[in-house]
Amino acid sequence: MLGAATLLLGVPAASQMTQSQQLDAARSISRLLGLSPAGTELWARQSLKRARNDELDKISAVELEIGRELARSTPDRARLDTLVERFVVENAAIERRRKLQELADAFEHTPADRQQIGRFIADAVRDANNRGAVLQPLP
Repeated sequence: MLGAATLLLGVPAASQMTQSQQLDAARSISRLLGLSPAGTELWARQSLKRARNDELDKISAVELEIGRELARSTPDRARLDTLVERFVVENAAIERRRKLQELADAFEHTPADRQQIGRFIADAVRDANNRGAVLQPLP
């Protein structure tokens, strides 16, 4: 849930948005959470702070290397294994930092807003689990 704005702001189209537009988008998401006006503003600003494209660029660079290696006429399986391991390690480190920051940010809110954030997280996870896996067509 807290990652919703991070995900929104991490997409390539969002990188072309102005900071003001990104902040407005984050505010819209935080209003959906049912936060107080002060909580809405705080959450939106925290979301922008967490939306770090430099971390996404690291992952994208490794994925690009994986794609290029796979596209070779004779890909090097050992190199691919190394690249995948790099991808997994970096992705886990980014996710860990993001989650720890989200928790720290949640405690800057009022107890009522923090509880609302918690309920939203729980509801989002429950809804996702109830829907199950969804296959998406490739672009």
